Amino acid sequence: MVMHEQGVPAVFLRWIRGFLLNRQARVSYNDTLGRTRRIRQGLPQGSVLSPLLFLFYINSVLANILKLANCAMYADDVSLWASHK
Repeated sequence: MVMHEQGVPAVFLRWIRGFLLNRQARVSYNDTLGRTRRIRQGLPQGSVLSPLLFLFYINSVLANILKLANCAMYADDVSLWASHK
């Protein structure tokens, strides 16, 4: 919804949705493969799209937080602080 509100065309939103749905992973340890698991959250590490998608997410979160606290950001680091008399 945030990306749509920012003007990202529907065709791109459908493509990104397909990119993020039905992802799977499994672990290999000592030549033994673990069970395949569905990944239902997060972004694919190493994908060129992940930093851009993260920015859409974090900017929408900050719009609500900034009413209650101060914020400093650098890359994917976020610091929040608040004070009261």
